[in-house]
Order: sequence, then C-alpha cells, then structure tokens
Amino acid sequence: MSVAIRTAASSVTVDGAVRNYLSHPDLNLTALAGLSSIDMDQFLTTGSRVFNVSPALHLPIFAGGRLKARFGASKAQLDAAVAQYDSAVVSAARDTATQALNLQQIDARRVERAAQVAATKALQDAAQARARRGLTDDRSVLAAEAQLLQQRDAATALDAQAISADISLTKALGGGYRFEAPPPTDSTQSVSQAGSR
Repeated sequence: MSVAIRTAASSVTVDGAVRNYLSHPDLNLTALAGLSSIDMDQFLTTGSRVFNVSPALHLPIFAGGRLKARFGASKAQLDAAVAQYDSAVVSAARDTATQALNLQQIDARRVERAAQVAATKALQDAAQARARRGLTDDRSVLAAEAQLLQQRDAATALDAQAISADISLTKALGGGYRFEAPPPTDSTQSVSQAGSR
C-alpha cells in the first residue's frame, strides 16, 4: 500500500477541518500600549503614552454558500481518498491471497512430481536389472533414463516456479516476510527419500 495514498487522505482530512473552522464566526481583539514622542525630553511624560484597543468581528454571512461548497468539495475529496485507500487495501489482500494460493498449488504439484520421479527411477532400476540379466537390450534402459531426465527436468521447473511464487508472495506482503516451512511429514520424507535413491 502506498504512502502517497495515506498522505493524500490525511491532507484532505486536515483541509476539511480548516474549511470547517473558517465557516464559524471569528472575533479578534488587538491591544497596543506604548510610548510616542517627537522630542526625547517628552518621551517619558504622561502625554507620550499611547493605548489602543480594536476589536474585529468576522461573520461569514455573505460567504456562507461559498464555504458550504468548499466544505462539500473537501468532504467529497475525503470520500474519494478513503475509497482509494480501501481499494488499495482490498487489492493488496487479494494479491496476497492469490500469491499464497499459487504457492500452495505449486507445492502440491511438486509433491506429485517427486512421486513421479521416484516411480520413474524405480522403472529405470528395473530396466537396468533386466538388462544386466540379459532379458532385454539397452534400449529399454536408455528409454527409462530419458523418462527419468524428463521427470527431473519438470521437477526442476516446478522448483523454479516455487521460488518465483515465493518471491511474489513476499512482494505482495510488502517485502521482508520470510515463511518458515513446517517440518516435513512422513509421506513427504518418504517421497523425497525415494526420489533421491
């Protein structure tokens, strides 16, 4: 969420408060006390003393319509700033939820892909065992190795997508966020151990 949106909302609020204040009557009293003399010998005498009091009253009688219009405009600006702020908050929440869901889906696909890699590795091991016993030729071993490489390539691509999704989630949360992954469950450990064999 942008600092500019929050600043705009607060400045509109202050501007509205000032305009509301200007719509009320204002009474000013000014007082003056001093000494005034042309000659320096007369400076401290009683005749050189000067006093003045002047009141000033400001009534927004003839400016009432203009002040109401300004107040209405500032209220509309405040409403627009609040709506923009709310929109930014909703957009940030939506973006965060989307990125979190994307990361969750990629993690689920990674678990599935790890199981596929483990199954393909088992097929390769079986093809190598048959070739060692002389039951088949090396073409089945090469085909199994090619399938294993394709599965590992797809798993690597999912790992890259997971890193990208994690960066996007961190950005959506405002940066600096670090998610500590929970410890792996038994099924995740067995799949990853099967994939590493």
